[in-house]
Amino acid sequence: MTYRMKSNRLRKALLMLACSSVGAAAFYPSATRAAQPAMTRTAVGEVAEEDKATDSQGEILVTAQRRVQSIQDVPIALQAYGQEELRRRGVIQADDIIRLAPNLSLNESNSINTSITIRGVGTNNFHGNVNRAVGIYQDDVYLATPYTGVLGVYDLDRVEVLRGPQSTLLGRNTTGGAVRYLSNKPKPGDPLSGYLDVTYGSYNRADAEGALGGSLTDTLATRGAFQIERRDGLFTNVAPGREGEQLGRRERYSGRLQFVWQPAPGTDILLNGHFGLNRGNDVGVKARGLRNPANPTQACPDVATSGNFERGNDCVTITGFNPSTSNYDQIYNTTSARSNVDVGGGFIKLDQELGFATLTAIGSYDQTGVQLADDFAGFNTFQFQTQQDSTFKDYAAEIRLTSPQRYGFRWIAGAGYFHEDLVQGTIVRRDNGGALQPGGETISFNILNQKDEDLSVYGQGDFDLTHRLTVTAGLRFTNNSKSATSRFGVANSPASQIPVNTFISRDIALALTNGAPETCPPGPVVVGPDGRVTGGPPPCLLPLLNPRQEINRLSARAAISYKFSDAILGYASYSRGFKAGGFDTRALAAFSGGGRNPVAPETLNAYEAGVKSDVLGRLLRLNAAVFYYDLQGLQTFAVQNGTPAFINIPKSRLIGLELTADVNPGGGWHLHGDFGWLDTKITDSGGIAGLDKGHVLPNSPRTSANAVIAREFRLNDGSRFNLQGAVRYVARSIDSLRFRDDFLLTKNAQFYLDLRAAYQFGRDNRYELAVFGDNLTSQKVCADIDINDNPLQPSPSDLTSTVACTPSDGRALFGGSFKVRL
Repeated sequence: MTYRMKSNRLRKALLMLACSSVGAAAFYPSATRAAQPAMTRTAVGEVAEEDKATDSQGEILVTAQRRVQSIQDVPIALQAYGQEELRRRGVIQADDIIRLAPNLSLNESNSINTSITIRGVGTNNFHGNVNRAVGIYQDDVYLATPYTGVLGVYDLDRVEVLRGPQSTLLGRNTTGGAVRYLSNKPKPGDPLSGYLDVTYGSYNRADAEGALGGSLTDTLATRGAFQIERRDGLFTNVAPGREGEQLGRRERYSGRLQFVWQPAPGTDILLNGHFGLNRGNDVGVKARGLRNPANPTQACPDVATSGNFERGNDCVTITGFNPSTSNYDQIYNTTSARSNVDVGGGFIKLDQELGFATLTAIGSYDQTGVQLADDFAGFNTFQFQTQQDSTFKDYAAEIRLTSPQRYGFRWIAGAGYFHEDLVQGTIVRRDNGGALQPGGETISFNILNQKDEDLSVYGQGDFDLTHRLTVTAGLRFTNNSKSATSRFGVANSPASQIPVNTFISRDIALALTNGAPETCPPGPVVVGPDGRVTGGPPPCLLPLLNPRQEINRLSARAAISYKFSDAILGYASYSRGFKAGGFDTRALAAFSGGGRNPVAPETLNAYEAGVKSDVLGRLLRLNAAVFYYDLQGLQTFAVQNGTPAFINIPKSRLIGLELTADVNPGGGWHLHGDFGWLDTKITDSGGIAGLDKGHVLPNSPRTSANAVIAREFRLNDGSRFNLQGAVRYVARSIDSLRFRDDFLLTKNAQFYLDLRAAYQFGRDNRYELAVFGDNLTSQKVCADIDINDNPLQPSPSDLTSTVACTPSDGRALFGGSFKVRL
């Protein structure tokens, strides 16, 4: 029997076990009732309280280690934010979480494809088949695609931000850390409750959010929630024939319905269904030319000014056109600007008390459809457009046993399975030479049909050596296998026959190459050593590729924590995590023979020490952490010899620290502050073109900080008036991997100021009126900066001859809201 057959049987057995566990509890409650002892505060009690954000004293509770704990008792660096704090800080989208914590940043390829970076570890690739370094979880379910942010942030109990590898307990692709979004859940016996929250603001922003739920019977409860986000585009298209079109328009719809059934004491079954839709449009990029206005075949003498996107300059593109504008709001976008995402799915979760432990079984399914058109060139005629047309189908199952909390030895053991079926179309439409070579309009594409499977077993134990000293050890073994069919091709796409704003789908790409010979890449006719003839004009195809990759990896965690007192915890830890490899799906690889070699996994060894303390009761809370990361095989997207490539950086080093302080002096005052310091460096470039040894990693600003000051006034009639101010600072960062390009790819330092005032009134203060102003400094920044060509040595084969900025909103935004609670 082969290893593959054994692996398949294990996976099937795991799925059957998950289903049978849920089924047994659902259809044979009498059996579980007979075997069930009296309810105690054991593991099942802790698991059942996962939806409870705070204890009776207002202390926030987390389940970062798969059991309910005070955030101050968890020996890892993490932050947690409850529903009201998220609302006060303006968190309505998944990506907004970067506002709240230090050493967090966002890698934003476009308006719908984003990924979070924690402590400099993130994902630098816009292709959807690439695994992310920071795991995103919705109610214990791993969200695999970078597009699931359209599900929105609404009716949440809390958000947990976990730093460093979390592979032992959370599993795949959490080298940088994890962000967990935990929704409010119904509970049998609870009365009817809910809320409605509406917002109106700048640029016709019109948002609505609400929830309603309660008990249907003594054993069954339900809760439904929704979110709607709408706003006009903040940017204006100035491309010929598209003048006046709004860009960056926001239109998102999300919904969730949950049922909780408790058929017997100690049995808890949760059923969740959810969806999300995005129907806004993409922004595109603000571009600056790299060529000399007197001679577009030469470098611009003022090319250094092309890194400033807030004002124009004289540099031009290969066609002699100046794409810069003096108005920040104006953008040239020749694409359809399509930005459609459809997400739908659900899960079923069982928590069953067994006496000696709690059994948890989860089965989930999610499907995501994406159609995106993005203009990477940013000037008046189409030069370099990217289109993505993809469908993801994700299946996951997990089974675990969690011991009671009350014993001196606490353990968790489990197994997990993940399967993804992906069909991804990556299409690049470009004009090879633009006006210099009429008729050079082509598309190149890759269509990837991929299966990704992950099977893992894990365990972790905490042992109290004394009542103050605890040691922790955990391991996870993971088998990850990927297999795919990968088709590359090139076709003609003359603008006279296919308008430049046409969305090029997978079907169109295949139709344009239907019956084409397998003679790619196009060009001079050549007979290779294998006898295959290549070259000639498009259309053409590459022979079908069948990439494969299978890896076995061991993740680990070891920690020691010491309670110096009831209010001070110190800890030190080592953890090891990995991110799976992947396949090269660059559409332009059709011109170079296709992406045949998989990208290797990346591995992170993390060393951390920290202290958590409450001083003078809860008057002052001080937490601190220092860390050292040894990062091997960092996966990144780089430009090599004028061609984008997906590569591994051999070795990198990251060191840093984080400080958090909360002050509650009384009188309704609350002060909060965070500070992060980060130093990153490529220590081994491996001689790879496009990398420089000693260079910093992208998306890793040296310092970041935020502070909040809030005051609550309690009026004589019982109503409340709240004032809050929040500031955030982010040091400059560099989107480059080589010193040569730093002068163009440096993001300026950022400073933000947000203000909010709210009045709560009525019975139990169920009504709230609020006004707010965000980004009152009108901070402008490039969420992403790209350059595909050598700015100092122009070439006729340059992809865009521009440097491109994905712009932030860049202006102060105001609004007001009204909320009512049932």
